[in-house]
Amino acid sequence: PGPYGPPGYGAPYGAPAYGANPYGAPGPYGPVYGHPAYGAPSPYGPPGGQGHGGGGSSDLIADIERFVSTNRLESRCDQILRDLSPRTARKVMGLDGGANTFELRGDVRNPTAVVIARVKRAREGN
Repeated sequence: PGPYGPPGYGAPYGAPAYGANPYGAPGPYGPVYGHPAYGAPSPYGPPGGQGHGGGGSSDLIADIERFVSTNRLESRCDQILRDLSPRTARKVMGLDGGANTFELRGDVRNPTAVVIARVKRAREGN
């Protein structure tokens, strides 16, 4: 017998037979994350784009609103950030662990210009 016990029908070397689950059994390192058959949570949030890492729109919109009000930005910044991809918007707002900070630091005369410059850099990939 293999590591999974006696061989199943049509499964070589003691592996479980493949049936309802098209991905087979969990491997030696545990369940397949995010696969509903195993009930394991995905590190990217639940299916359907919800959750913090998966680009959930309600979380992102709340973050944008908080960012705009905290930094006293013009209303156009709100729309500019909403038009970006979730990943780029989080980068601009400093929520991705990069060089940007959520609260603009120092004596910033024009915070809207700072955010627009961040957007340009993010779009250029810098």
